[in-house]
Amino acid sequence: MSDTESPSVLCVVAADERRASLVAAFDEGTAVEATASVDAAVAQLETDVGIHCVVLSDDAPDGGLVTAIERFDGLVLDVPVVVVAENRCGVAPAALEAGAVDVVDDDGDVARRLAAERATRAAERWIQETESRAMSKVRRLFENTTDGIVEATLSDETAIIQQANRAFATMVGAEPGTLVGRDLDEVVLPPSRRDEGRTINQRVAGGERVETEVQRLADDEVRTFLLRSVAVTPGSDRAYFVYTDVTERRERERELQRQNERLDEFAGIVSHDLRNPLTVARGHHEVLADECDHASLADLGWALDRMESLIADVLQLARSGKTVDDPRPVSLGQVAGEAWSYCDTADASLTVVEHDGAVLADPERLSALFENLYRNSVAHVGGEVAVTVERTGRGFAVADDGPGLPVTDAGRAFEQGFTTAESGTGFGLAIVEDIAEAHGWTVRVDPAHDGARFVFESAEWVEGDPGPGEPDDRVRDANT
Repeated sequence: MSDTESPSVLCVVAADERRASLVAAFDEGTAVEATASVDAAVAQLETDVGIHCVVLSDDAPDGGLVTAIERFDGLVLDVPVVVVAENRCGVAPAALEAGAVDVVDDDGDVARRLAAERATRAAERWIQETESRAMSKVRRLFENTTDGIVEATLSDETAIIQQANRAFATMVGAEPGTLVGRDLDEVVLPPSRRDEGRTINQRVAGGERVETEVQRLADDEVRTFLLRSVAVTPGSDRAYFVYTDVTERRERERELQRQNERLDEFAGIVSHDLRNPLTVARGHHEVLADECDHASLADLGWALDRMESLIADVLQLARSGKTVDDPRPVSLGQVAGEAWSYCDTADASLTVVEHDGAVLADPERLSALFENLYRNSVAHVGGEVAVTVERTGRGFAVADDGPGLPVTDAGRAFEQGFTTAESGTGFGLAIVEDIAEAHGWTVRVDPAHDGARFVFESAEWVEGDPGPGEPDDRVRDANT
């Protein structure tokens, strides 16, 4: 509420003449509305927050005076009720017990003017009490938030500090009381950059709500803040300046960007500088195999295949660690099924348990995650393994019906290069973990499952259709 809000009263009187007389008794400074029905008044108060008091006549109640008072008293707005009655003494005890704040006679113009005065005072008290409660909440927020907050008076281009919370004082290395009366820009900006602060002050003084990222002095170092500035009330010369420290967040974003750039560079090296000589070596191997028959050619071919697999896995590992910046709702079942079709799964089977909703993910990398898990199951269990994909309370899980991971190996499952399969490179599950972390998920081995079960948590789900071309998931069996 603003400091200039005027009281507003709703009169509930059934008789037309009596209602008109009561409305006429109010001064011009009080806004008055009127209705003949309690039901209509209750409906209005459920949507209109501009009413501050109800004047209820003893002739209006639908279902009795006490019931009517209790209906008003039970509303969220909970405005005071003043009763006007032709027989004040007869209704006052029950009306006051039911929640009315006052009961006034209604036996003439003088009595109605008294009722109007008391209703106006009740409305004014309600406004003051409501504003006081609101200010109390603001004060608690002001003192307890971790954001630095300053209330300042705007004069021309200058913001003079009137009060500062403990978080702001700590931010600038001062006691709150020592900041009062100082120029805000002199506290947080070096002389060479104070024009920047003056410009923001002018915008706020002009009624603009400012939200921008700024660099400010904080305890003798320059830090990055999200600054939100707004006038206390429209047209006021007082304003709040709220500083949220985002220095670490921006540094993490920059580090992720640098990491992604390094991964791109590494992927380029793997893709070109290692694959090119491998391609040359494979060509020579094919020529030799056509021209001569030597026992070492088989071993050489195996070594070249092994190098090709390692390069492919390292390349995928490098790309899998890039942060997913723009995930979109995708059908878990559809991606799981498509990934299955990309793998050599022999006589293995896949079941996707029916579920609602779509998971927020990068569909290509989610597919790569499934492909690596499927290959891991086939490599360790065999060509007849049964794999299940299902949604869980906090994400999803992929399980097989094999013997599971030995307890001694479970803790090393995601280490790069660790494998128990003769032909494995040891990168598959490391790629799975990197893809999960790039989405902001965690992955763990479920020790209670008989086979190998990988549980992905912190995945975000959205309800409804995942979008065109991505049908709802159903139980799906795929055999190859």
